Amino acid sequence: MEGFKNFFKDKGVGYYVTVLATVLALATMIVYVSYYGHGPREANIDCMNWVAFYLILAGIVLTVALLIFNQRFWATVSISLFSFVSLLFYIYGVYGYVSVVAVGIDLKTLSPGFLACTILYVLTIVFAYASVFLKQKKEIK
Repeated sequence: MEGFKNFFKDKGVGYYVTVLATVLALATMIVYVSYYGHGPREANIDCMNWVAFYLILAGIVLTVALLIFNQRFWATVSISLFSFVSLLFYIYGVYGYVSVVAVGIDLKTLSPGFLACTILYVLTIVFAYASVFLKQKKEIK
């Protein structure tokens, strides 16, 4: 029990925000691949970009590894960078779908999967960027 208590003793708010961003990235990855991973869905447009999937997966794995090895600053950088670049590839994958909906060619509304992925990506990036500026280590007196 003492080892468990010591593990959390020096963790600052930024550490927990980094963990939250990593969990949100995992949720984003799961929702993205479960919704778009099976091929074309809406208006026969394939929105899955596997580069975005592998980038967010690499960011999660690298962040967890850096947190385990107590490299907290680099963990915040890794989840921030990989999530942002993954978002860019996600946008590249779905821009055709968004333009079809915006013009109203085949579809009138955005799908729940698109909304969930986009919201999760935004939340991941907001928390990841916030964790960079928050203290990762608590001052022990």
